[in-house]
Amino acid sequence: MVRSYPQNRNLNVITDNTYQGLGLSQNQSYFQQYLDDIIRVMNESLTQHAGVMVVRFDLHFKSSNVYGEHNHYDSAVITKFFQSLKAKIDYHYSKRKGDGLRAYPYYNFNVWAKEQDTSVYPHYHVALLIDRQTFSGLGPYGDQHQLLEVPRPYKCLSQMIIEAWASAIGESLVQAYGLVHFSSGGSLVMTRGDRSSYLKVFQKLSYLAKVKTKQFGDGTRSFGSNNAKRGLQVA
Repeated sequence: MVRSYPQNRNLNVITDNTYQGLGLSQNQSYFQQYLDDIIRVMNESLTQHAGVMVVRFDLHFKSSNVYGEHNHYDSAVITKFFQSLKAKIDYHYSKRKGDGLRAYPYYNFNVWAKEQDTSVYPHYHVALLIDRQTFSGLGPYGDQHQLLEVPRPYKCLSQMIIEAWASAIGESLVQAYGLVHFSSGGSLVMTRGDRSSYLKVFQKLSYLAKVKTKQFGDGTRSFGSNNAKRGLQVA
């Protein structure tokens, strides 16, 4: 069943258990356009890479933060995050290449949703889709000491994500560590031609398209994504 959404007539709501033959994360309402965007990003990532690592994490603000102006919480915050993350991954790529190590040209893809229920401030659900050959995993994201204090020749992806969020919201790394929550299991791998891995990833990412807790009417975006042409490309 499809119906228009009263608070935003540009969006359609579906209430089925599946979408285009793909299972959804929960039995609830979803925005059709957001599901279409998730499918597009997944397909584009598999066009560029035979194997894609999919990382799901949430970005939070400190409950005690008082920036004063509401526009500190608009979509510019998530844009700053992705810009910072791009710079860190670009540096990682350049450093490996400069050190004579194999560094694969890559495209990064992302999908994000901003939500707010009863909390004072919103939070972001984020999915990062990156070439599996660029990063083999997230790193020790569950161990603050190992992640932030133990020197290593190349930073792991979870460390870059935390550093990028710290930069975007002006917090210390220690504070930001507690504000970035990685999904259980860390990451999934999606392989070109493997229908089973595709179904698992879509089911996990469809959560970002749910209607519940999305906010409209404040002039900010509740959902966004990138593509290869305007996304995080390293040639």
